[in-house]
Parts: sequence; structure tokens; C-alpha cells
Amino acid sequence: MPPRKSKRTKATTSPPDHDDTVDAKTVARWKHVRGQRGGLKDLLKMPLDVIREICLLLHPRDLLSLSRTTKSFYALLMQRSSAYLWKGSMKNVCGLPPCPEGWIEPSWISLVFTPPCTVCGTTKDTTVYWEFRIRFCVRCTKQMFIPCDQAAVILSPWQTREFKHIPRTAFVEAMVPRFRRLCYTSSHLLDVVQTLGTRFSMYEMRDRDKLDKLTGEYIEQAKLTREHAGLCHKWAQKEEHARTTKLERERFENVTSRLRKLGWGPEVDFLHGQEYNELAEHELVRVAKKLTDRVWQKIQSEVIQLMEDIRAERLEHEYTVMLTERWSVMKSVAKGLLDRYLSEHPEMLEYGLNIADLALTKEFREVMCAPEDEVVGSARFLALEGQMNTIVESWRSRIRKEVQELFVKHGIPTPRHGDPLDLVTTVFEDVRSSERSFFPRIVSHKALRSAKPEAGGDAYEEFVYGLDDVHCYETCSMLRPLPTNDAMREVIKLCGKDPDVASVQEMDALDLRLLDKYGRIRTWRGAVMASSDDNHHAYKLVDAEGTAKVKESEMCKLEQEKLWTCPKCETPQLPETRDVVLKHLSTEHGIELPDITDADLKINRALESSLLASWASGDCPPYKNFWARF
Repeated sequence: MPPRKSKRTKATTSPPDHDDTVDAKTVARWKHVRGQRGGLKDLLKMPLDVIREICLLLHPRDLLSLSRTTKSFYALLMQRSSAYLWKGSMKNVCGLPPCPEGWIEPSWISLVFTPPCTVCGTTKDTTVYWEFRIRFCVRCTKQMFIPCDQAAVILSPWQTREFKHIPRTAFVEAMVPRFRRLCYTSSHLLDVVQTLGTRFSMYEMRDRDKLDKLTGEYIEQAKLTREHAGLCHKWAQKEEHARTTKLERERFENVTSRLRKLGWGPEVDFLHGQEYNELAEHELVRVAKKLTDRVWQKIQSEVIQLMEDIRAERLEHEYTVMLTERWSVMKSVAKGLLDRYLSEHPEMLEYGLNIADLALTKEFREVMCAPEDEVVGSARFLALEGQMNTIVESWRSRIRKEVQELFVKHGIPTPRHGDPLDLVTTVFEDVRSSERSFFPRIVSHKALRSAKPEAGGDAYEEFVYGLDDVHCYETCSMLRPLPTNDAMREVIKLCGKDPDVASVQEMDALDLRLLDKYGRIRTWRGAVMASSDDNHHAYKLVDAEGTAKVKESEMCKLEQEKLWTCPKCETPQLPETRDVVLKHLSTEHGIELPDITDADLKINRALESSLLASWASGDCPPYKNFWARF
């Protein structure tokens, strides 16, 4: 029978610069090797000094791999004289704990940087237990560890008896996640028990000093092992954090690169400048794993949904930035427009009208919300000066209409003659703070000017409501008119007016003073306000001589009120003139060129009559002191 023919493996083309003696099996294995094959074949032809210098620059993991490539490198690197090469390589890893006593550097590096299990050699799901300087896989962990409270399971009865006499500090123990408690390794437990337990029986009655010395050596060795393990844990946590951070950063960069290709570049750039990056912190993006095409297909829809929200946030941010830039222009221009209007219409001071109220009017809003590509300068706002009467009157009419509707809302009957807002018996109360006042002074009350940004109906209103320097009127929904009682009507009659038709303007013109039963002097406003709360007040009209004395006293108090007190140093300035204020701010506090105009001083003077009218009533002035902001 002819001999059986053997099958020959057809060799593929040999790699470049290799001889033809390489078999097909080796060539097939090269297909799975990264990089250029045969690139280091001439490394051994280099001078030995050059090779050693190269080894000193390598990472310990690379140096270990190099020692396993050929017999020549193994012989070179594993000899005792090459120990300095391993030590020098270990210095290239920041914070790497030193090689423990009794170990050689290649063994220590192999434990730290290579994945094979110490027992079975598998490389899947292995964990280093630094206290025991071993690496176990999941299966070996279950077999090689024993919980500290179950040591008697593997010990014989006499070992268990001797184990109880050995100090626990002589053992090395570690927390094993699988068992969720402290554990020993079986080999370490048996080694200590057999060594110290046997010696304990031998020396207990003869030489106690030798036993104590031997026990102390084990205790000291265990202590050093725990200290070294602590260093290893810190280094491992730092390395794991660095590795995780790197993978997360690479995944995030991969995601952003894919998003840019899909047209989300502006949103990615917007997130780059944010303190909190919603995309980077997303649970599908902040993962320490490489992003593959398959994974991207799974998470793409959810990431795109997130980018839609970020796009809305970006547009809102850009819109707010635009409004902020235009607000600075409007603030300087509208302030002058408003000052000139109030100087001609001082009756509007009681409404507390400010530039934030103007900003919510249709005319000013159209300028503020002009397309982003349009240039909005001071000229655009100055063009509205001719419409100021119409703008303010429209705002005032809206406010009056809202307040008038409160009578119907709360079921308060309105008088047959005249507007109820002009009557002296109409008092409003804020239901949140219980503050009371007449119209229109109640409109300037802080309770109606405390709107939060979230109360805005759109982005523009949210911006205006969120301004810190001025507070606009929002709504009167929290107001309610108080019903007229007999005590209020008596006060009006005492002043010689009909409470059904008397107006606030007519009562202010009388400028009378009343004396209550407790000897306190009040204006008609104060008397009506007190009567709205207490129906048992009784008043007497102060005669002309007494009224003159009261007014003189009030004028003295008013003069004191006119003094400007610097809030920084609490120094009063008299007289309150622009030059004196500017000089004090510049000399004492280094504030140069503050935003002060002569119109401010003029308006401050226009408040004197209003302050005088409300002095005795205790009612809050409708206009805050201009100088308080300094």
C-alpha cells in the first residue's frame, strides 16, 4: 500500500525582509499583529548600551513584553545585573509603589500590568488583591478565599484551638466584594496557623521569648504588607480614574464629532463654554467604553433629542445676550426720556413708573426685539420721545382698567357717580402682605413689583422681570378693594366733604389735620387708612392755628428727609446738590463720574409735596430716594 500523502499548507507571501524559512503557521499568526511586521528584527544588532538606554525609557509593561519576545531578550533582561533596567522603567510610571520585599521586579510588574490569573492563568475578569499580592479570576476568588468568620471550615480541630491563641494582627486580611466581608486566603491562613500554632505548642512551656519574637515578626510583616497595600490601592484608584476619564473623553469627542457632521456644531460650541456640560454628563455619553457604530445607532435618537433641548437653550442664551446689550442702550436713553416726561407730569410719580414699565410697552418692545442683524442704537429709542405721551397714557389706562375690574371680581359695589379710583373712600389691600394704600400709590408698592423671571409669558418678559436695578409692574391680581365703613365716611364728613362724591384731589387741596382719641395727629389719608381697619376710631378736626404748627413741624422733618446720607460712610451732606455729592463720592470713595443728572435732582425736589402729604399717615413714599443706590 503506497504511503499516505501528507497535506501541505500553502504558504502565503512572506513578509518583507524575512527569509523563506518562516513557516505558514507563523505567517498566519502575523495577520493578527498590529503595526509593521519585522520592524524590530535588527534591534539585537544594536550596541548593548543603546539597547539598555532604550529599555530605561520603556513602560514596565512594554519592557515585560520585550523580555518575552525572544530567548536573547529574556536572557538579557532576566539576569541579575539588569535589575536596574526594571527599576528605571518603573520610575516612568508616576506613583507606582515600589517592588515589595522578597519580590523581583519582573514578577511585580507582571502582577501589576498583566491580566492572567495567578492560579488558572485565565485573563478574563481578574482582580488584584494587593494585601495578598495575587490576581484572581471570579472562579478562583470563590475557591481561594475564606471569610474570617469561617476559618474553622478549613482548619483541623487542633489548628482551630491554636488559631484562637494567635493575635489577629499577625494575619493579612482584605475586603473581598464577592463575600462582602473580610477574608483570608487559604494558603496564608494555613501558613500562619501551622507555623505559629506548632511553635506555640513547642515553646509555650519552654521558651516564651522565642514565641513572642516569632509572633512579633509575623505581626510586623503583616503591618508592612497592609501599608504597602494601601499605597497600591491609592495608585490603582488613580490609574483607574485616569483610564476612565480618558475613555469618557474619547467617547465624548467621538460623539461630538458625529454630531458636528449632522449639523449640531453651534450647539456643541455652546456647550463647550458652559460650566455644566449636559451632553458630557449624559448617561449614554459618560461611559468608559469605546463608541462603536453599532452603539451609536442605538443612542443616536436620544442624543439628538437632547441636542434639540440644547439648541433651544442656545437660542435663548443668544437672545438674552442681545437683550442685555440693547438694555444698556435703552437704559441710558429711556432714563432721560422718562425724567423729562415726569418733570412735566409729576402726577405720574405716584404710579412708580420706571424704565422697566416702558420696556414692556409695545413701542419699546418692538425696538428691543428687533431682528438680531439690525443695529439698535440710541437713535432708535430717541425716536420714541414724540410718542411718550401716548405710550404712558396707554400704560396708565391699562393699569386703571385692571384695577377697576377688581370691584367686580371681589363683589364690591361701585358708586353711581364718578370713577371709584378717584374717590377718597377707595382703599386697596395687598392680600399677601396686608399693606394698604390709595390708588395710584398702591401701584408703586413693592408687592406689585416683585415679579420673578418664571412669571414671564415669554423670553422677553422673563428678561425684564429678572432685572435687578428696576422692578416693573406685573399685575394687580393680588389686590382687593376694601368695603367702605361708617368710620371712613365720618372722617370725610368731618373734613366737610360728601364721602359719596369727594375725590382724592379735593381732599389733598384741603390739607387738613385730624386728632384721634389717643392724641395722635394724622392727615386725612392716615385717618381714612386707620378707619378702614378699625371702625371705632373717633377724630376731631385741628383748628387753623394748630394745623399751622403741625405743618411747621412737618416741614422740619421734611428738611431732614431731604438730607442725602451716604450709605458707605453714613455721612449726611447738606445741601443736597450735584456738586457736593459728586465731590464726596470722588474724594471719599473714589467713585468717578456716577450716573447723576440734573433731572434727578429736579425730580427729587418734585417729591416734596408728595412726601409732605404722606408724612403723618405713615404711608410709604411712592418714589425711592435716588441717592440710595450709591
